[in-house]
Amino acid sequence: TPQMLDVIRETIEKTGDSTLHEPGMRRGYRRTGRFTPVRMPVFVSFTSSLDRIPPAAYVIPPRDTAAVRLLRLHGIRVDRSDSAWSARGEAFTIDSIIRAARPFQGHRETSLKGRWGRALQGFPAGSFIVSTAQPLGTLVVYLLEPESEDGFVTWNVFDASLKKGDRFPVRKVLDMSRRGRGRVRRTSTTSLPITIRNQ
Repeated sequence: TPQMLDVIRETIEKTGDSTLHEPGMRRGYRRTGRFTPVRMPVFVSFTSSLDRIPPAAYVIPPRDTAAVRLLRLHGIRVDRSDSAWSARGEAFTIDSIIRAARPFQGHRETSLKGRWGRALQGFPAGSFIVSTAQPLGTLVVYLLEPESEDGFVTWNVFDASLKKGDRFPVRKVLDMSRRGRGRVRRTSTTSLPITIRNQ
């Protein structure tokens, strides 16, 4: 249930010249520096409906350069393998694909249901490696988990690779220090679950 709180709003005004542009503003509008409180409903707490413990890294196929470009635009470090390799990890099998009936912000939101399976994973040369052991590691999880409510799946980044019964293109590696070995030892910035979906 939302609380009624005062939220500070800045007054925006037209410039009278549609060629003028201020960063972060629509053409023809500018900030005024005048702020006023506006009372509105605000959701201040949420209940998690799905949590995930971060893996050591996510691995993206060499073909998915659009996802890599977006990650880098978010300030996330992405490395690339120079040879084929293997590691213990997890792959997500897609059981169902749910698409929104109506477009929202130019996208048809998508969600997946499926199951994770743990096994030795093989990766080709040129695979992109996204470690969670970086300052934006939590954001990495939120963007790349297939069941996240606001990640790359939601915003159609992986649409071309989604097919019922197939594996989701992004896989998890549980321990980057033991490539090609069988034993699993988790190495990540945190062993605490990260919420990727709220009620």
